[in-house]
Formats: sequence, structure tokens, C-alpha cells
Amino acid sequence: MDFKVGLNIIGGKAASGKTSTMVNLVNLDSETKNVLFVSLETGFNMLIERYNLSGRDSITLIDQPTSVDDIEKEITNNKYDIVYIDYIMLLQTENNTIKEKITSLIELANKHNIVIVASDYIGAFESVDKYKSEMFKDVATIQVLDMIL
Repeated sequence: MDFKVGLNIIGGKAASGKTSTMVNLVNLDSETKNVLFVSLETGFNMLIERYNLSGRDSITLIDQPTSVDDIEKEITNNKYDIVYIDYIMLLQTENNTIKEKITSLIELANKHNIVIVASDYIGAFESVDKYKSEMFKDVATIQVLDMIL
């Protein structure tokens, strides 16, 4: 999949395959790109056992609680073409609001001219449009929001 520089969201209901989709995209992109995979919901061992995540040198995996600042340090210290975050609600920010998380990731993507793909749970919403209007109504800086259900 060809994502644009900025923040891209893969949204879906519980057990809809968001993590599987992310792992497949990580494996696919790691064939030609340096990938940072921040897996906040699934640990490294489970990713290897359940999803057969490849051991390519082009994949760096963070599988512990982390913040946007930690991700920025990793991006600053290493050259990544794309960052995957599974799942956005577990990402730590100062106030832990969705607005703060989204805004911080958009700013990070723009600052480093990088693609960020993050998964999110949209189970409480009956449509993608409702999800966008409710979750991002106060976020004025959204540029790209790609949804895959």
C-alpha cells in the first residue's frame, strides 16, 4: 500500500484484523524500506509466533509502553522510511487525549517528512464518517486520514 507522508489511520472493530494488517504491511514494506514498528498491544514473542513477523534487519520493533517523544528520539537517531503504530490509544502523551496523540503524530510526521500508519479501534461508531467527525472534530491540523475497514 502506498501511504502519503503524514498520519494515516487503519481503523476497525475489535478482532477485525487490524494487527494482522499492520504486520502484513510491515513485512511487505520491510522488503524495500527501513521500518519502525511500535507494537503497543502485542509483544515481540507473540508477533513472531502468531504472525510470523520476519526477522529482517530493516525492521526495528518497539513492543513496550512508549510515548511520542520516545518515537521521535528513535526516528531522530535512525533513518526510517515508515513508522507503524499498533494501537494509537495505547500511545502515551502528556494528557493522554486523542487530540493530543493525533496532533503530536501529525507534527512528528511533518517534522521528519515521514509516513506514520497507526491503528485505532472504531467499534463505537457506525461509520467511518461518524468516527472522523467525532474523534477528530477538534483537530484542525489533520492532512491525510486513510481508513481501511
